[in-house]
Amino acid sequence: MQDWAWSVHLDLTTDRSTFTALIKSAPTVADLDGDGRSEVIIGTDLGLLYVLDGETGFVRRYFPMQFHRIEAQIAVRANMSELYGAVYLNHCCYIQY
Repeated sequence: MQDWAWSVHLDLTTDRSTFTALIKSAPTVADLDGDGRSEVIIGTDLGLLYVLDGETGFVRRYFPMQFHRIEAQIAVRANMSELYGAVYLNHCCYIQY
């Protein structure tokens, strides 16, 4: 079990924004790339999918990715034949990482 002590700024909106920068679900923690280090996967109400380094909190390369609103926890499936993870968004999107 990792002991994390970091915070990171993700999205910023105001009270007058049509879409607000809310996180409506728990983060998902998984080792997506098989390096033995956990990543934190989170989606926001603005539709941004973030993958953060679990040790530092830094946003990983190629992220955030833009989608429509993400209001549910991100599901991750291990793909052992290819040694990296797959991320599923509400059964509509598939991202191989």
